Amino acid sequence: MGVIKHTDFVYEYTEVIPSVGCNRLKSELFRVGKNLDTNECRNGIRNNHAVSITTTPEFRHVDAEVNSIIGAVHQQYAIQNPLVLEYATKQGIMTQLRSTYSFRFYDVNDSYEWHCDWNAGIWSVLSYVLYLDDGYTGGDLLFSRDRVRIRPRKGSVLAFPADLAHVHKSTKIKSGLKSIVYGNFFKDLR
Repeated sequence: MGVIKHTDFVYEYTEVIPSVGCNRLKSELFRVGKNLDTNECRNGIRNNHAVSITTTPEFRHVDAEVNSIIGAVHQQYAIQNPLVLEYATKQGIMTQLRSTYSFRFYDVNDSYEWHCDWNAGIWSVLSYVLYLDDGYTGGDLLFSRDRVRIRPRKGSVLAFPADLAHVHKSTKIKSGLKSIVYGNFFKDLR
């Protein structure tokens, strides 16, 4: 697993899983997900298909696999990024984090407008995005504050804090299909 440090906090872990692993995982997610409503999350900001991996019983086996993959990246990110580790340790949250995963896919003209990864009732701390393919045009990830444009590769995982300093968007897909697994590491506020 290699690492590209795009900014002090935005890291891309390369070759996390091989292409064949991405293809198998993507195939399984589409096989089960085709029977689920993936449009329920569309709104003026989120213009893509999404389904929860963590809360969908049919994805239980996939959730365990994704948790293992992204959990390994989470450990590396905490070790390799002393600023994140210091902040999380001072807040007493690094060992108390829970995780939830979603499968998202973007058709032609789909996008995700400017946003930060927050959810009601939880304190979102870190975001992880596993890229399952790269045979599409468009779909770059932009970070507003750092003016960074990232074009992650298949099998890579992007790691970054889920805060206002990391407002980001996924540009419109021009051709092909973009498939990702989004991971949210959070502390429950309830």
